Amino acid sequence: MLSIAVSIVENALINILVFLNFIYDLFCIIYLIHKAGYTLTVSASDQGSPPLTSTVSVEITILDINDHSPQFQSPSYTADISEDVPIGSLVVDVKAVDLDQGVNSQIVYFLSQGSKSMFIIDQNTGRIITAAPLDREKVASYSFDVYAIDSSPANPRNSTAQVTVYIQDPKNADSTSHGPGQSSAVFARSGGCLLQRAGVHGDKVLKECEGCQSARERSSRLATLNLTHLNANLTVLVEDVNDNRPVFTQELYQVQTDNLPGSTILTLEAIDGDLSRDNCGFDFAITSGNSGNTFQIESSVRFLEGKGFQTVGSIILVEELDFEAIPKYNLTVVVSDRGIPQQSSSVPILISITDANDNPPAFSRAEYNIILSEGVATGTEILHLSASDPDSAPNGEVQYSISSGNENELFQVDMWTGVLKLRKTLSGESQSSHVIVVQATDGQGHYAFVPVTIEVKDINDNRPYFPLKQVTASIRENQPKNALVTILHAIDHDRGLYGQLKYFMFDNSKDGKNAFLINQTTGEIRTRSSFDYEKVNSFNFVVGAMDTGNYSATVTVQVYVTGMDEYDPVFTSSEFLFEVPDGAKKGQVIGRVQAKDEDGGVDGIVLYSMLDPSPYFEMNKSNGEISLKMDSYSRPVSRSKRELRQMTLKVTAHSPLETSRVAVAKVRVDVTHTTFGIHTDMNTALLSVIAVSLGTIVILILIALALFFVKLRCQRKYHKGHGRKLGSSTMMHKFEETKFENHVTKHSKISRIF
Repeated sequence: MLSIAVSIVENALINILVFLNFIYDLFCIIYLIHKAGYTLTVSASDQGSPPLTSTVSVEITILDINDHSPQFQSPSYTADISEDVPIGSLVVDVKAVDLDQGVNSQIVYFLSQGSKSMFIIDQNTGRIITAAPLDREKVASYSFDVYAIDSSPANPRNSTAQVTVYIQDPKNADSTSHGPGQSSAVFARSGGCLLQRAGVHGDKVLKECEGCQSARERSSRLATLNLTHLNANLTVLVEDVNDNRPVFTQELYQVQTDNLPGSTILTLEAIDGDLSRDNCGFDFAITSGNSGNTFQIESSVRFLEGKGFQTVGSIILVEELDFEAIPKYNLTVVVSDRGIPQQSSSVPILISITDANDNPPAFSRAEYNIILSEGVATGTEILHLSASDPDSAPNGEVQYSISSGNENELFQVDMWTGVLKLRKTLSGESQSSHVIVVQATDGQGHYAFVPVTIEVKDINDNRPYFPLKQVTASIRENQPKNALVTILHAIDHDRGLYGQLKYFMFDNSKDGKNAFLINQTTGEIRTRSSFDYEKVNSFNFVVGAMDTGNYSATVTVQVYVTGMDEYDPVFTSSEFLFEVPDGAKKGQVIGRVQAKDEDGGVDGIVLYSMLDPSPYFEMNKSNGEISLKMDSYSRPVSRSKRELRQMTLKVTAHSPLETSRVAVAKVRVDVTHTTFGIHTDMNTALLSVIAVSLGTIVILILIALALFFVKLRCQRKYHKGHGRKLGSSTMMHKFEETKFENHVTKHSKISRIF
């Protein structure tokens, strides 16, 4: 839309001729703006002879801008309605028009909060209806505003009308609505000029807008000229001059916040006494105090209750706040209009950061290590722990406690000071070090932990001692020099230097010191030379153990030298002869063997045993006596026919050790007067005879069977070749059978004899 504005400088005289020429041009423009586009033909010609020309077509499209605000048909509406009308009843229809085109002319209606939710409006038609039951006794009338807003996406414009609804008693109710009065007018805008076709009051030459405030009186005054010959009224809008600077609604802004980035901290409003869009449009900017660009300000158009649409400045947090780094910001915000010359003003904004509990406590050290003597008294202060919290109180108040490692309750820590004290006596012998974990908390869910290592320094409060008062050891003779005899071990419950012991032999142990030596560190006792059991077989001496604090303990050491089996046992005779007397009884000793061993000790002890066990005799292992295992029975044989019978035994002599040397001797025992051995010989002979006889019989039977089968086979062959000789063959067969029977009978008699 093509727009032309006429400017009349304030306090200047109007030249009538100039004004009339303007009227002529204006009507020409009004005629032109009814078209949305033009096609022009432009011709260009030179001044040559003959002149040459050229033409071109120019397409001009008129684009609409949102330069008109919606206008209600009346600035106010009044309606009377009965209190008993149902919900949804029509109250009044409001109507506004917008001279723009397209989306810029589409109007949406809204009600202010003064309607108290008793009425609603159709956003598209402007029809106001009841939304709740009415009660005249409670509220007799309602007064609220209606807003008409165009749908421009870039810069929507709006206007306001007032609606008053009177609630009537049902008896006197005559619901009526009052729209525009008799002096209604139709408006049309072109650019910045407002053309008004007057009604019955069109004969007025000059009229002022109703409701003009004194501050804007000069700049908003409308001059109305009645041009009867044109049959129209022309209203001229006086152009605004940017003679007012924007002013904030407050002289100082103070706000506290702990919001997160992206949140709006504060919304700023400003007012400007100028009227035009450029002169009263606002731009906001932060000029100082914005450390680290923590904030930014955005200008936007918002609908404000009772103020309509206004440009506001929103301060937005874009970075995280840290109270410990910057506790407050002192910003300066400047608002500037868009007029020429530009007008501006500033305002201070004090933003205080609310301390959030965003920091945990922190110890001054990553770990603590202390050394204590085990003799430290209880209640002694051993360490002062320190943790800090950057947060302000109460979030920064640190409390201490032991979280682990204090199962025996040896330590305690002060909740507020962090002083660590000893609660019970320490013992380095039972535990050489302790590790506890101390916790620091701000009481709001943040924690810190630190390990504390307490090493217990030992004192010499324990004497060494030997588990036994006397230690007995042994060593075999002929062992080489430096042979290990035994290892002594004394106990000292102290640790470290005081727990280290040294071993020594007392000077009065002459035999021991000459024969043995002791390792001062390990307590090993070793031989100085080889021993001979036959010369010396025991030693007795005293050994001491001493710690570095001169506490000592003693123990008596008894060392026995054990002999080696160097010599064989020797019987007193190489052969012994004993006799079992006539009528000897079981257990009767018939004789004793004796042997000697030159070895000493266990190796010199002689034990006796039979090399092969005997069913008639047994031997005493200790003294070598041979006794009977059973009674002896005399053999009934005449003295003249008695034969000498002897039994030979082999006996051994040895020591109790498995590796003992062994000697063997023969013992002959005369058993002539006994039956020892006789029954055994006869039974053996009888069994031999029986075995031979049975073998002979079996062999003979096998031979007979073999002859029988051979003969039978021959007979069968004979019968096949010589059938007529059957009779003689039969007789021969009978003869052979008789001969075989006689042979068997003979052998049976022999068997009976045996």
